[in-house]
Amino acid sequence: MKILISGGHLTPALALMDYVGKHAAQTQIVLVGRAFNRDIDLQPSQEKREASKRHVKFIELKAAKLGSLHPVKIIPQIFVLIASLIKSLSIIADQRPDIFVSFGGYLALPLAVAAWILRVPIVTHEQTRAVGISNQLIAHLANRIAISFPSSTQYFPKHKTVLTGNLVRSDLLNPHPSKPPWLKTDSNLPLLYITGGSQGSEVINMTIKNILPELTKNWQIIHQCGAQSNQRSYLTELEQAKNQLPISKKSRYTVKEWVTTEELSWIYKHARLVVSRAGANTTYELIYFSIPAVLIPLPFAHHHEQEKNAQNLVDTGGALLIHQKQLSGEVLLDAIAYINRRYKACRQKLAQLTVIRDADQQLWELIQAVAVKK
Repeated sequence: MKILISGGHLTPALALMDYVGKHAAQTQIVLVGRAFNRDIDLQPSQEKREASKRHVKFIELKAAKLGSLHPVKIIPQIFVLIASLIKSLSIIADQRPDIFVSFGGYLALPLAVAAWILRVPIVTHEQTRAVGISNQLIAHLANRIAISFPSSTQYFPKHKTVLTGNLVRSDLLNPHPSKPPWLKTDSNLPLLYITGGSQGSEVINMTIKNILPELTKNWQIIHQCGAQSNQRSYLTELEQAKNQLPISKKSRYTVKEWVTTEELSWIYKHARLVVSRAGANTTYELIYFSIPAVLIPLPFAHHHEQEKNAQNLVDTGGALLIHQKQLSGEVLLDAIAYINRRYKACRQKLAQLTVIRDADQQLWELIQAVAVKK
């Protein structure tokens, strides 16, 4: 079997690739995605790097992102959309996959249209509770729609929708992950993991920078800050803030642009608390590993998706939500202290939530069934 996968929402795509590589090694995988995170600085994309690590064929596709554009900017993007559809038709005609697997996002839409035109079966997977425009459109073309949460059923045709759960990367499940070689820990302090997602978050990064002297009094910190934004290097600024700390505190703060899945596995096993955005995959992993959190949802997410993700953990009693407009150093310090005091109760609440722990297997079986039927 040959599978074409879109790399728009990457985490579950990587989880599927890893599962197939382990359980169906004879299956060919082709990943289609962006070559660069941002064309302005030509920073290599995460999907391209991850495909290379797995020896998976990677094909570049530039696609239009229409949903968040100002009306004046939409017209040029229409030409990008047409070009992406033509390129998608070329990719699918050349690769001749047995099935196209979409994980949503604007990049998957032209590929889904091309697959439908060329009569290639389509399975699309939805990670979120608030479904994006692209996946709602793709759902009309798809043979089957896999969802992560029962509440997502309302957005899709019921006769095509299957609850598989969200996929967790297999490397995160390593029972004995190695400690990252770059980490120097103070064993007497609890571990705090801070992340704004792969691209980082300026507001989170700068808030942490301002409270670093206070935060390092009681915590060992790993901060995944993301790559530079608009020629601004988060890593450089945060390293400078670290260098201003007393010598006794410097080893308590480690900042990295990225952490690998293997490194994140160790972090998840040792973190007492997480400060993060509230993306679908991050919040699902927090539930999966029962890690209490302070969540700062991205305020401009489609249909307030991140706020809904965060609210689910808050309603359970496993997290606190801080709206970005209310975020300050003092507010964040108070939230961290509050969750830390209630750590055991928060962890117990998260452990009571139901997660589907074999989502990768269920999605793979669905893909096989659709491909074989075709």
